[in-house]
Amino acid sequence: MMKLALSAAVAASMFSSSLSAQIPARMIGQLNAIAGGYTIQEIEDQATVYLSMPAGATFVVGNTVDVQGTLRLDANSPQVIFEVASIANSPSYMTVGSARLGRQMEIRVNHPGASQFFVFLSLQGDHTPLESYAPIATGTLWVSPIGMQTIAGGPMVDRWRGGMNVPNDPSLVGMTYYMQAAVHSQPGPLMFLNGRKVTVQQ
Repeated sequence: MMKLALSAAVAASMFSSSLSAQIPARMIGQLNAIAGGYTIQEIEDQATVYLSMPAGATFVVGNTVDVQGTLRLDANSPQVIFEVASIANSPSYMTVGSARLGRQMEIRVNHPGASQFFVFLSLQGDHTPLESYAPIATGTLWVSPIGMQTIAGGPMVDRWRGGMNVPNDPSLVGMTYYMQAAVHSQPGPLMFLNGRKVTVQQ
């Protein structure tokens, strides 16, 4: 069983409502390499998840991976332990281009087969595991539900490619938006994919 350690600050933001003993969790995000190990980093720097690489791993740094397991919380410990049951390359992920004034920011959602897709946008990030909502939802919500908007959605087969127009308004330069995609294939749950933080540029 692999273990991931999250900081106490992340624990507080993820589980502000309650500190239950065990929480099933699933995270889809990009695998990064750091000195002495690997991370999955989503939306905010403090949401970095440190993991030990299992022997014989087949996934590659830079790939989007799907990590599933159980978060074990202890009120007497400064750490949250993620006991990982599985980790694998994810065929389902979202990519976005750069957000520049007066241009269209490219958005792409990849998911094998026929499904419904959704792209969400919020002004804040979030870190909420959704496995307790099974069978309705799976994954981690990386965007805040407060003020969250659906900016794209509809049927897709294997891939959807579209965009979002960025207004030519100089006051938007430096504004940060948090984005996440989700896909739904019958009869499964709504699966939340990786997130992206986008800052408007000149």
